[in-house]
Amino acid sequence: MVICAVQEVPFGCLKISTTEEPSFFIRESYLSVLSAEKLENLMSYSLTAEISPLSLSEEEELDMKRAKNAYLAEKCAVSFISRAEQCRYMLSRKLEAKGFDKMSISKALDYLEATNILDDYRYSLSYLHSRAEKREGRLKMMANLSSRGIKKDVAVSVIDTFFSERSENDENEKCKKEYKKLKDKGLEDKKIYDRLCRLGFSSKIIRETKRSL
Repeated sequence: MVICAVQEVPFGCLKISTTEEPSFFIRESYLSVLSAEKLENLMSYSLTAEISPLSLSEEEELDMKRAKNAYLAEKCAVSFISRAEQCRYMLSRKLEAKGFDKMSISKALDYLEATNILDDYRYSLSYLHSRAEKREGRLKMMANLSSRGIKKDVAVSVIDTFFSERSENDENEKCKKEYKKLKDKGLEDKKIYDRLCRLGFSSKIIRETKRSL
């Protein structure tokens, strides 16, 4: 790869111009081999007139190409996030399906998390709100978030927040409403208990609900 110019552009990106292919964009943080000092020299060099382009070593060229792929993965990830909140795990799978390699995906998502564009907590709360009408208990919510790659400590915090936001979100109230619904259908206690367990309510909450009603 022969560099003709390295130009700083908005949003913290660098525009790379070469003699072999169209210009492309990278972030300096996506580079692992090319040193900051050499990159700065390239930028200074590209502003100097009447000097021949500079070549990169094979290792540096590979590093530059990986940085390019990471930036493309970032742009693809942002397009998904612009349509709906995403979590890291599910977004990684979507990017893999688009053909991006794991290293590029990891670098891109690290950057998006660092800039708060991607946030598992925010996604998880949005996900629970989208299912607010469903009468599900903490255990079912934990399982659903875990299946989406949400870490346990994040899931616990999000569920606590969700239950505390509005009275209708309270886990005990959800259990009571579902218990009454099943009782009105004429189900016997054993079937009601089994159904509530499948909905993620703990045995303790089910027993307390039965006593209170």
